Amino acid sequence: MIKNKYWKRALQIAWPSVLESFFISLAGLIDTFMVSSIGSSAVAAIGLTTQPKFIALSFFIAISVSVSALVARRKGEEDKKMANQTMVTAMIVAVSLCIIISSIFVIFTPQIIKLAGSSPDTHDLGVSYFKIIMAGMIFNVISMTINAGQRGSGNTQIAFTTNLVSSIINIFFNYLLINVKDIVLLSLGLKSYSSSHLKFPLNDDFTTKFGISMRAVSYTHLTLP
Repeated sequence: MIKNKYWKRALQIAWPSVLESFFISLAGLIDTFMVSSIGSSAVAAIGLTTQPKFIALSFFIAISVSVSALVARRKGEEDKKMANQTMVTAMIVAVSLCIIISSIFVIFTPQIIKLAGSSPDTHDLGVSYFKIIMAGMIFNVISMTINAGQRGSGNTQIAFTTNLVSSIINIFFNYLLINVKDIVLLSLGLKSYSSSHLKFPLNDDFTTKFGISMRAVSYTHLTLP
């Protein structure tokens, strides 16, 4: 009986994470498919930004993993106060670091895209796209940090719901803007920016309902189920 209880709890935590990964990958596939209808230069320009983008995000992925582990430990100890302190500290560190890193990447975007291997027909497009997604990275970072805390406390449905809605918004803006060839990279950048931006208040709404509420810019309250 106890074994069945643990299996049931494990499945409740795991299935939203599995579906979340699936839908994020699916949205990326649909993105690439839609961009390919414009031409090879657009696909190549966006592809150039992938590695620099993940280099920038690697710091925050590391923070998110740490937050999940620490919150899970505090949950096991039933130490709500320390769980909240972990979230507050992580949020302050992540936002401060994001401002610094995104500013550096925006300032040095032309050099970064050139280093990534741009050619004359992809350089300007890549620079425009990369500047926009880096400028809006802070919303993505805040959502990542909140979702990490929720995963650590076992509330994986929140991350699944916010990322699913974000992916739908992403595809919707693709459909609206992808064929405007003169501003396609600008449109794609703004689409990525808006999906991350809209995911943040949605994340706050759902986290308030399921356990975390943003009481102020630097305060996060985490309820351990």
